[in-house]
Amino acid sequence: MLGSSKRLLSITVIALVLIGLSYTLSFQEGFVEAALTNATLIELVPDECKVINTSKNLEAGVSFIKDEFGNIVDKTYIMLSTKNVYAGASATFCITARNISDIPLSVDQFTLHVDSRKDSISDLMYFSGKVKIYRNDGVYYDELGTFSNINLAALADNLTSLTKYRKIDSGEKLVLELQQKFSVDSEKFVGKVGLSYRLEPVFVQYFPKEEELEEELLVGNNSRDENVS
Repeated sequence: MLGSSKRLLSITVIALVLIGLSYTLSFQEGFVEAALTNATLIELVPDECKVINTSKNLEAGVSFIKDEFGNIVDKTYIMLSTKNVYAGASATFCITARNISDIPLSVDQFTLHVDSRKDSISDLMYFSGKVKIYRNDGVYYDELGTFSNINLAALADNLTSLTKYRKIDSGEKLVLELQQKFSVDSEKFVGKVGLSYRLEPVFVQYFPKEEELEEELLVGNNSRDENVS
């Protein structure tokens, strides 16, 4: 049984919102057809978005926006929640999104919006995790990188640095495993309240770098030479 001095009866909420080309067109012109501006290019995979593990007595959950019949109506928005937070507790989530468009995408940036009071627990939270891209129908994956024990303010920048300019082809999945941890110092939780924050990955159309184009051209030339010989 957890002592009352360790328990914090509050809720922390992560809202992850997937933003595609319709959002970024106002900042970058002429790189997609007008027909794509209102299209959904990437969406979450509900069956693969889940809680992996939690500390004892900490409640964690994953939820989507649903209609009155229980059907998911928005696969670009997911809410991760933790309740009964206490010192030293942690919860780990898995979030999966798939490129459902016909064009390659990449992450332009992650942005973070925090809705909290000065006495919130935002300075008592730390994050660790890893980012992967599953390719070839999930046969193999590329691990883009990991991060460990960073604070909330640094979360968006760390995720951006791991994912920016990385190609997510049509049908491929971007997977984020995110562990949310809380300070082990129970004294710091006295008088603190919960918070909510929104993490937004902004997706844009992927364009190959110059060296990638040169490599493709070289491969093409070699292939033609072999056919001639």
